[in-house]
Amino acid sequence: MPIPDAAPAPGQTKTETTETTDAAAELAQLRAHLAQTAHDLSNALGAVLNYATFLSEDLETAEAAQEYLPYLESAARRALQLVDRLAE
Repeated sequence: MPIPDAAPAPGQTKTETTETTDAAAELAQLRAHLAQTAHDLSNALGAVLNYATFLSEDLETAEAAQEYLPYLESAARRALQLVDRLAE
């Protein structure tokens, strides 16, 4: 047996109640998508940081690598912080 639609709140029409419910469902969908995207970006940035560390260890004697890798690590960490803020 189907469940009847909820009665509109006092002062609301049935259309307004449906629109509110639809908007809430869209917001929940958007939040879920944002959380998944933040998770995927976080994983990718973690890989960048790990490989930057590997390069740093492998290229200890290469001056250029030692000069530029900290910038790469710093940029990846800043991006990861932004992703963390999005996921909150």
